[in-house]
Amino acid sequence: MVLFSLFLSVAHAGNSLPAQQVAFGGSFETTDFQNAGNCVNPNGHTFACSCPGGTAPKFSLRVINDSGGGNVNFCSSGAPAGSSEFYGVYQIDDAVAGGIGCRKANALTGSCSCPAGTYSEHMQTLVDTAGGTFINSNIYMCMKATSSWTSFGGVFQKDDNNSCRAPNQYTGGCSCPANFSAVTTRVLVNGSGGQGGSTIYTCYPPAQSVQICPGQTADPTGRVDASTAINACISQTVAGGTLELPAGTYLLNTGIIINKAMTLKTSLVALTDEPCGNSTPCATFVASPTFSAANGLLATTSGLTGVTIDHIVLNGNRFARLSSAAANTCRSTDPLKAPGFNANIQNCKSCKLTNSVSTRALCGTGMSFVGDKATISNNTFSYNGDHPSMVADGLTFSNATAADDVNSSITNNKFIDNTDVGLIMGSAKNGTITGNVVTQSQLVAYVGIMLDNFAGNWPGNYVGATVSGNTVNCAVDKCFYAVQIGAHTWYASPPTLLGGSVINNTITGGFFGINIDGAGTSTYPLTVANNTISGWGTALGAYTCPSTGAVFTPGRINRSPHALLSASSTPVSPSDTAFVTDGYCYGR
Repeated sequence: MVLFSLFLSVAHAGNSLPAQQVAFGGSFETTDFQNAGNCVNPNGHTFACSCPGGTAPKFSLRVINDSGGGNVNFCSSGAPAGSSEFYGVYQIDDAVAGGIGCRKANALTGSCSCPAGTYSEHMQTLVDTAGGTFINSNIYMCMKATSSWTSFGGVFQKDDNNSCRAPNQYTGGCSCPANFSAVTTRVLVNGSGGQGGSTIYTCYPPAQSVQICPGQTADPTGRVDASTAINACISQTVAGGTLELPAGTYLLNTGIIINKAMTLKTSLVALTDEPCGNSTPCATFVASPTFSAANGLLATTSGLTGVTIDHIVLNGNRFARLSSAAANTCRSTDPLKAPGFNANIQNCKSCKLTNSVSTRALCGTGMSFVGDKATISNNTFSYNGDHPSMVADGLTFSNATAADDVNSSITNNKFIDNTDVGLIMGSAKNGTITGNVVTQSQLVAYVGIMLDNFAGNWPGNYVGATVSGNTVNCAVDKCFYAVQIGAHTWYASPPTLLGGSVINNTITGGFFGINIDGAGTSTYPLTVANNTISGWGTALGAYTCPSTGAVFTPGRINRSPHALLSASSTPVSPSDTAFVTDGYCYGR
């Protein structure tokens, strides 16, 4: 585990510039956690966790990011490159117990040093030792003194509270040189209030705009607003047509609106290619720091049929938006909080979301998707919201109606460290929910997977629906309910859910493995059978609900009086029946 805090200083090592200067090829950040797709922050040159041609990841630094341990890799040519500002990186542990001295040598010098004639920017890091203790470690980025930048524009760091932790020595503030754009690296820091989040910004040279459709160009580096150009391209796309955006990062000052049947995808990427978040370069929409739109970064108008979104990344950029008008809405009593969403797919029939990513929504949800005959597969919903004040689901789904032909499929998606519910549904009649993996390893969530009806605002009809073959992994005290079936837990007197089969799932952790409260009727009973449940419980003991005073004792399954199971349900064991309680606890 590594905690990363950054303070910049300048040290001059001489007057003559060395011969070892190299071309800076950008940086990228990966995570040890493979379920996250490994790539956390792509390289601004390749738009994937890779180096551009002619360069390689010569420098690798260890960090802890929002998904746990990871590495930041700096790309360089490793050979003389004419004009350059970047001269490598090295890392030295403090001379204390557990320290290893020169942790990472500068590839350009073979030792923990900068080439003669360069400046160093000093970064401080906490690293974990073999004995499990934390010690301080120092990272030095080597660069030349210049007022004319070509391949590298320096670095700076801002904490999540918007304070400038370390200014860019090239600009004197938390900014990039004019016309340069910043690519982010997420880390954790120690501050006056304890550990918190922080972002390191690496400054890239300007890139020329690219054509994204006839007559429209956009900046693919995330420096200049691209929303106007993208919306113009959607307007000129014919109904039933396809808009293919080049891989890149597109800054949004306003929301993208799809108002017709069409496909929106990354160009040169096939439906069968690896999903975004792995090695596939994708078109990425990033909210600007002041972004605030009624329906988030991407929305459809209501009542469309046949919209497909494939290989698109939605990044709510929540850490940079904590002072925005949208954040104020998130903190308000507004029950919907739609400006904090990443996406809002509204009453869309036979619509598809595939191979995409929705991450770092400000609040509410990474994706609100309402529609019949939906296909949602091979996507990642990750790090949305913040628990407990500005929570967000990963995916919030419901059929629009309770007709017989509304069958939708939610399959083979990853839900990683969302902060309200990973996957929550309001209705899924005849639906197939299978092969999904929910993981809460770092951040706290209320629930992994939940069958709901949103206090009766949605049909809550799960007749013919099968929730099977899913995996929920909750680390200790990271989920209250690993799986929640029924709305009564949240609302005092909601309608009861109709039907549904929750079978053959693998569930690890949670205060309760499965909580059943407000589901199943005599006509449409609920089936719960053959689920493998382990590791339930808590390090905190019993839980007292703050709103009702009810005391909950952890258990494998809690089945309240507001649950009617079918005859085919697996009988609960005697140890489970001890946890038959009313689960209502609004305001937890």
